Amino acid sequence: TIILISIKVYIPVLIIVIQNSMDGNINFNGNKYYSSKRNGVLGRGISHINKIVDKYDGVVYRKYSNCLFETKIVMGNVDKVVN
Repeated sequence: TIILISIKVYIPVLIIVIQNSMDGNINFNGNKYYSSKRNGVLGRGISHINKIVDKYDGVVYRKYSNCLFETKIVMGNVDKVVN
């Protein structure tokens, strides 16, 4: 597995992009992604990201292709996130 993380700050916006390599199979039902590594359980990393983004009033965008899963997190108040 390859994971790339990029962080950019455009005050007052924080953008974090996380790219994961994957086998090409997506387990998606409703509005939730399920782990292919943990027998269909809700993805642990995705759950943690969602909680943090909700806590700090951010937005999450997700997309995927044949071998790459990308999560983009946009937070509008950098001071609230950093402190």
